[in-house]
Amino acid sequence: MKAKPDTKSVLKFLFKNVKSKDVQKELLDFSLFLSVATNKNRKEILRLLKKEGELTITEIADKVGLAYKNVHAHIKKLLSVGLITTEKQEKTIGRKVLVKLAVLPDITKKEATDRIKKWIDDLP
Repeated sequence: MKAKPDTKSVLKFLFKNVKSKDVQKELLDFSLFLSVATNKNRKEILRLLKKEGELTITEIADKVGLAYKNVHAHIKKLLSVGLITTEKQEKTIGRKVLVKLAVLPDITKKEATDRIKKWIDDLP
């Protein structure tokens, strides 16, 4: 019995076989989103922000048990796909950046799945 292909393989196949630059860009955006959203440390950061609200990078690092520089790298990735927002605080001792979840449209998992299926069905 054949194993199911993983998401990365499917996206690579689609990207290689799709000629439309717009669709290729969508695939890249979707691929980036998946890679960011499925990382266990990033999911933990998102859970923490959902529970706690606004936190600094230092507070996040302390609560998830990761080094500041690692949390900072995760924050940059989450920010790049629009899952969080950051806000620099006014002049304080040391530089503080507040991090919070982005306001995302409230959709169900089924709605999201339906949108992805439709998007795939609409591929040329």
